[in-house]
Amino acid sequence: VVLGYTSIMKIISNEATAINYWTFIILGAAVLFKLWQGLFYRKISKLINSVALKASAQDSFIDCISTTVVIITSIIEYVSKGSIKVDGIAGIVLAVFIVIMGIKMVLETANPLIGITPDNELVKHIVDEITSYKGVLGVHDIICHSYGPTKIFMTIHVEVDSKVDVMESHVLIDKIEREVGLKHHVLLTIHMDPLVTDSPKLNKLKEQVTTLLKEI
Repeated sequence: VVLGYTSIMKIISNEATAINYWTFIILGAAVLFKLWQGLFYRKISKLINSVALKASAQDSFIDCISTTVVIITSIIEYVSKGSIKVDGIAGIVLAVFIVIMGIKMVLETANPLIGITPDNELVKHIVDEITSYKGVLGVHDIICHSYGPTKIFMTIHVEVDSKVDVMESHVLIDKIEREVGLKHHVLLTIHMDPLVTDSPKLNKLKEQVTTLLKEI
């Protein structure tokens, strides 16, 4: 907004830009530094999968583009000895460009901050690992939200045999929470559901419901 305003005022006042050799040296150094900074941020963002650093990298690259435009307009005004004034127009174009890129950046980085569905493969791996434990009969009611690579919250209902001592099942659930959570960097909360597996009436009802669900 400030860049757009000052550019408009520069066009209205027809003000000449003060340019000398130091202008090009300082601007050139700024472009090189910002380019290095952007590449550095992008590399680290990929290493740690950081949305914030990815946005910082984009910001540095935008600075490179805007400063390069300033260099080009400065060269034009320097060569023409101030008779061609393009700095104000270039500033307005840059202001619009920065606003568009800023909106794009917000859209790209907002979703992980408010929570997104995590990778399906990760959820599948976690479910497969939980069901591989001896004593686990099945799982249901999985709820999972990802707030970036280091903040994944997951709740799941794990089914166990009702005939097994409740303390033994509780120890098993605690073990699964700790081991699976640490392995996959997930804040895992498990609700234990004891199942009656030897009731003919319940088994018949389960079979009927399963058949109906398959038809639907």
